[in-house]
Amino acid sequence: MVDINLFPEALASLNERVARYLAIKGEKLTRLRYHILSILVLANKPLKGYAIVELARERGWSLSPASVYRTLNFFIECGLVHKVNSLNAFVACLENLDGQGHNAVLLVCPDCHKTLEINDRLLTAELFKRLSALGFSIDFGAVEVSGMCQECAAK
Repeated sequence: MVDINLFPEALASLNERVARYLAIKGEKLTRLRYHILSILVLANKPLKGYAIVELARERGWSLSPASVYRTLNFFIECGLVHKVNSLNAFVACLENLDGQGHNAVLLVCPDCHKTLEINDRLLTAELFKRLSALGFSIDFGAVEVSGMCQECAAK
């Protein structure tokens, strides 16, 4: 299980930024949405929906799996969460809070499940442009690249 601690003072800025971002989209940052996004942000790794439910329960929050998955889908549509399809898990993405949006390239280690997002807009824009020129349309808003992270490769 992921060991995370919720630090309200550290999340206050995130709370405000996400609330402003969602308000521009005509949405609200509800308590449920805040709890789920804060768990993902602080986990700093992909989590399955049921792991989010369990982490919420450990903190005294009663969340149903259905409400977690609905909220995750909401955040995917808003660009604040990516689904890591190869892991059937979810990872927070706060890059879109600047309002510019982006296409995602996720690097996924199949051994330890470490997932990194390439935050180079020019590189990802060129990749998506070339994929489009080849007749490929990208599903789920992200391209996943599977490969060993440094730690696992060193084992």
